[in-house]
Amino acid sequence: MSDEVQRALGRLETAVAVQGDQVKRLEVKVDRLCSTVDQAKGGWKVLAAAATAGGVLGAFLTKVTSMLLVIPR
Repeated sequence: MSDEVQRALGRLETAVAVQGDQVKRLEVKVDRLCSTVDQAKGGWKVLAAAATAGGVLGAFLTKVTSMLLVIPR
């Protein structure tokens, strides 16, 4: 093989090694993310329910207020 081919193979081997290291780091981050989500359990559901209830209450109050302002006196 020529020197140029050898250099190209060397660059490719280096690139593959770098990508392997990046994949290992990503695996660690994904594992951390999964453990964080597991710890969160149902907390996010409570927050979603509270936000929904707040939206419903706000819509109701807005509707009632607009109806009261339209009533002739």
